[in-house]
Amino acid sequence: MMDGRRKQKKRKDQKDGTPSIWQRIYDVMSTVNKVQALISSVAVFIIMALISADVVGRFVFNRPVMGTYELGQMFMVCMVFFGLSYTQMIGGNVTVDTFTRKLNPRMSAALSIFANIVGLVIFGLMTHSSGHLAWIALKNKRTVQGLLGMPLYPSKFVVTIGTATLTLYFLIKLVSEINVFMAKKKGINE
Repeated sequence: MMDGRRKQKKRKDQKDGTPSIWQRIYDVMSTVNKVQALISSVAVFIIMALISADVVGRFVFNRPVMGTYELGQMFMVCMVFFGLSYTQMIGGNVTVDTFTRKLNPRMSAALSIFANIVGLVIFGLMTHSSGHLAWIALKNKRTVQGLLGMPLYPSKFVVTIGTATLTLYFLIKLVSEINVFMAKKKGINE
């Protein structure tokens, strides 16, 4: 029964009916993005619970939760950077399409190619820089200033992972838009 479902979901991107390598990569990226979005959602819940516990502890028991500020910062990084690629994948970022929605599909694909190249370059550089800073924080055993003295490198690696998945997503979309532009066919997941 499971094989029947898989066959129904199989996309026919090539003439022989098998998905293209880019479609398989996109499917894997989609799963990774969903897992990161789930982690991001859990981070929001943890921040909310932590701050609530701190407020109750501070005003009811006169004993605040130690490290709320430091833990909140670290989970905030998870919330933002693990949600980046998923938000881009589902089209959740703000776009202004007043002029672009009237363009023909080929011109729209050309504009999208440009936008994906810009995103690829910017987030590629961010990935490189944040990875370098994460490695330095790990090597030098840097800690967050505060009561707990937590290591700084985990949150820096979260930034690197989040920007790396967004960079890979821009690359996949770039290939898809180039296919649309060159062959006048539908792109990945459209």
